[in-house]
Amino acid sequence: MGRDLCGKPIDEWNEALDYYETNLHEDIQKILRRSYEGLTEDEKIIFLDIACFFKGYDMSYNMIKDVLKACGLNPYGIRKLIDKGLLTIDEDNYYLSMHDLLQQMGMDIVRQEAPLMPGERSRLWCYEEALDVLTEDMGSDKIQSMILWPPKSEPEEVQLKAQFCKMRNLRLLLIHNVRCCNGPLECLPNGLSLLDWREYPFSSWPSNFFPKKLAVLNMPLNLLKEPLIQNFFCVTRVDFSECDQITKIPDLSMTPNITNLKLTFCTNLVEIDDSVGCLDKLEELVLFFCEKLETLPNCLTMKSLRHFDLGGCGRIKKFPTILHKMKGVKYLCMGGNYTNELPLSFGNLIGLKGLEISPYSGEAHLPGSIYNLQSIERLELNGNFIFPKNVEIDRQPMCNSLGCSSKYVFPMLKQLKIYGFKIRSEIEFILNCCCPLTLEVLEIQYCIVVTLPESMSRCERLHKLTIRDCHSLDLQSLFQLLPEIIGLPPNLPPCLGVTSHMLMFPHSSTMLPPWWQECHCEFSSAVTGEENDFPNWFNHQRDGNLISFSIGPEFPTIALCTAFGIQDSCCDFDFDYYVFISINGSERIFGRNFFRKRRSCGHLYFSCRLQSSLQELFRDSQLTDRNHVEILCETFPDPFRDPLSREIAPPIVTRIGVRVECNCLSLQSGLGLPMDTENGSDLGSAFDSSNVDGFDLGSSSVAQAPVNDDFDSNQFPLWGRMARLLIRLFVMVFFYLFILFLIFK
Repeated sequence: MGRDLCGKPIDEWNEALDYYETNLHEDIQKILRRSYEGLTEDEKIIFLDIACFFKGYDMSYNMIKDVLKACGLNPYGIRKLIDKGLLTIDEDNYYLSMHDLLQQMGMDIVRQEAPLMPGERSRLWCYEEALDVLTEDMGSDKIQSMILWPPKSEPEEVQLKAQFCKMRNLRLLLIHNVRCCNGPLECLPNGLSLLDWREYPFSSWPSNFFPKKLAVLNMPLNLLKEPLIQNFFCVTRVDFSECDQITKIPDLSMTPNITNLKLTFCTNLVEIDDSVGCLDKLEELVLFFCEKLETLPNCLTMKSLRHFDLGGCGRIKKFPTILHKMKGVKYLCMGGNYTNELPLSFGNLIGLKGLEISPYSGEAHLPGSIYNLQSIERLELNGNFIFPKNVEIDRQPMCNSLGCSSKYVFPMLKQLKIYGFKIRSEIEFILNCCCPLTLEVLEIQYCIVVTLPESMSRCERLHKLTIRDCHSLDLQSLFQLLPEIIGLPPNLPPCLGVTSHMLMFPHSSTMLPPWWQECHCEFSSAVTGEENDFPNWFNHQRDGNLISFSIGPEFPTIALCTAFGIQDSCCDFDFDYYVFISINGSERIFGRNFFRKRRSCGHLYFSCRLQSSLQELFRDSQLTDRNHVEILCETFPDPFRDPLSREIAPPIVTRIGVRVECNCLSLQSGLGLPMDTENGSDLGSAFDSSNVDGFDLGSSSVAQAPVNDDFDSNQFPLWGRMARLLIRLFVMVFFYLFILFLIFK
């Protein structure tokens, strides 16, 4: 191409590029053609199908195999093409791909079948050519695949009626972004193996449509009232998402090969026939947000089911009976009053790893078989639940969070989230009797909780604890457990003052990606409160958003608390919170977080960096006997929030406090600068507000930090200010003397 275009004017280059799109260079074509000529006839057909139809089409490898098998081709031919380097597949064995030059060669082979007569070729992929064939009724029985997909974003009007009658050998048909402007469709080829027609505009199928080979039926947003008829014996995959005309899924006993049935957002679907529950090969049944769905199959007998989605289906009257043990279904989300009385057979879903249940009203009485779900790793319960007690369970008791044996334990449980519990005894039961010692995440929100069970202190792997909007929570009792629950160093008091509710989210740095470890603390928590509630156990405190102190030759554990003041209380808003730390002028991000600020509500925030974490953060720095530390706290508007609310100023930091472990230097030690609990030091020389640790913060409110000229004359004792001036003078004199020495030498 470079040799061909060399020396030619730029205006000819676009024409040349268009030419290359349809005319492969002869030398390249000869080389690539050798690989194609060595294929078997079936492999050549598969190669051309992928080059002219499937490449770029959002279909999985398994779906393509189903289609080829329905066409009478052996799907093993795909593997042969991969082995010969003509196809590639991703590491998950999910998507097929083909090099552009190989695709162009395949298209050129088809184009040479009838260079001037597209209707006589085996495959049509160019929209203009396919449109001409349909508009001029130039189709023939040589056409095996067709794509009718205009490149424009707006739908194109096309007249379709009887044109497909001439295409008796059409196997693959894809129609997207097309609006039909005439009467009902009179014909569709019965030899179709794949029909993908988004927004099919007719209310019924052609009367003579009896597809005996149809395997894949993708028709979201269609207007069919009865989309599944008895003639679809070979269909394996069906997608009728967002079809408002569908009110019932009929008897599918004559379509026993269905493996995937997708009915998401069918907002008028009310009933699914019992026969669907007996489809032995069904693997996926997706009913997401079928808002009016009331009747499910009475029984589910298939053992192949692995994906069953009922999210957003709140009107279901009864959950199906599970006749056999199912290991394939890994996750289930259910919301509605039908969850108030789940059948005893619910325990046959023994493969469940994730379960979410949300009764809309009343109390949900869980069946005794709920304890058979021994593979549960994530359990989310939203509402009032009554757990079965004193039930016979045929298994050995296991150790629970109380440290004793219990037959009610979910041994694999890692995450437990409970919302809206109003029955205190049930909360205590699940926390004391059902949680294993290996629990990692616990969230309790909008519940009636008086005390957090002492048993939680035995969950050594617990690294995230969220307690929010539990207004009756006894914080003092909670604070007594915090050191054990989250492993705080014993000399860092966890009490953050008396507040009405608490959100706590300590983080385990080993669970976070490397870029996040650089700017997130091990432990952090937010509480509702004002600066008057500021904890008194922070041994360095001052008003404003910056503070300074000195540390010794070892990195300490640093705990930080900040109070946020309200600037605009008329609405809720989001903001980002950054903490910058400088040690001897070397800057890092101590921590950052995102907050949703509630109107008319003060805020205290606590964070902590352990000694090992701080040492890793400053791994390139060497400490001396005396090291100057400065901490600056800033808030920034959330850049992703509603543009209309961007003018709302984020809350300001009104007070800051630091608790440093015992190896920090104090005034009484007689070393270094005094650590005044009411005053800070100059940060102007230490922090660059435009770029901190690689994060561009622009001209932000870091300018709040006072610089030398703006400091109050009473900020430091007199001798401290004089000492600092003398030190600076000494450094300047020494520097100039050293320069003079080098010059004269």
